[in-house]
Amino acid sequence: MKWRDGRASVYVFHPGDDVLEVAHGAYGAFISENGLGPAAFPSLKRMEAEVVEMALDLQRAPIGAAGSMTSGGTESILMAMKACRDWSRERHPVKGRPTVVV
Repeated sequence: MKWRDGRASVYVFHPGDDVLEVAHGAYGAFISENGLGPAAFPSLKRMEAEVVEMALDLQRAPIGAAGSMTSGGTESILMAMKACRDWSRERHPVKGRPTVVV
């Protein structure tokens, strides 16, 4: 498969050899760090706060709105479903257990 030529765009992203070189260097520098520990890494906590702030701004969120970052993929989908469920419980309560249709 010629993924470097964009033949597998959904599965592999090739930004260019120069970008890959920088990414490999960054990965190598932090390979043993746990990026999920903002308590140990103040710069990570600050970066997450800035990303959430930008996302809230893009969505024109009301004052007091909050957000969180996920590791991507499945976790992001599950957190979006939880947010919708919580919103619906508060504004449109129903009896029983609603069903999620996929």
